[in-house]
Amino acid sequence: MLISKIPLVDNGNSGDVDDFAISLELSQYFNQLLSNAVPDQVAVGYSPMDIEVVDFEKSNSADSTDRLGDAINNLFENAGASKVAVSGGGTNPSTLAIKYGMIADTGIVWVWVNRFEFWLNYFIKSNIAEGFIFEIHRISEYNKDEYINERKDAATLGKDKMSYITAIEETPYIAYQKLRFENAIGLTDMMIPLKSSYNASENEPGRP
Repeated sequence: MLISKIPLVDNGNSGDVDDFAISLELSQYFNQLLSNAVPDQVAVGYSPMDIEVVDFEKSNSADSTDRLGDAINNLFENAGASKVAVSGGGTNPSTLAIKYGMIADTGIVWVWVNRFEFWLNYFIKSNIAEGFIFEIHRISEYNKDEYINERKDAATLGKDKMSYITAIEETPYIAYQKLRFENAIGLTDMMIPLKSSYNASENEPGRP
């Protein structure tokens, strides 16, 4: 910003403290000439008073960048959100930091999910029928792959196959009907896997 100072008549020779050496119209004329000469990003003005310079020379220095970083960190800390989850953390956020940051953030949600699940099961038992359990998977977009792999490993060992099937976006009813249909037509026997090191043997080689 450029400031043009309007000159004043020497107070020793004039009895008026507001006695300008040039007229307002002339000041505006020269201010307009200056405004037309400078780029659009530069503002101009005029004043009879002395203006102090505000220097932004160090605005791109490491010192100012640190102050901005401190302000951002303070924002996340006061908001109660994880900077790692929202903005990626520092310059080199670790995988563990991101993982456990997600666990900490989603843990707040699961508290309310547990309460809703308990209330719904109580309502079903009291008003509909006993013997039914309503369960919500502890799964989100952030832990989806890891959660499905854990359910898959458990199903491989013979535990809770339905949790794995429903974790991959199948309802229990649809999963049950598909399993009944596959068993009824013998689909499991028809779907012989290709030969590999996992199923190769002398008695039952895989399909070539």
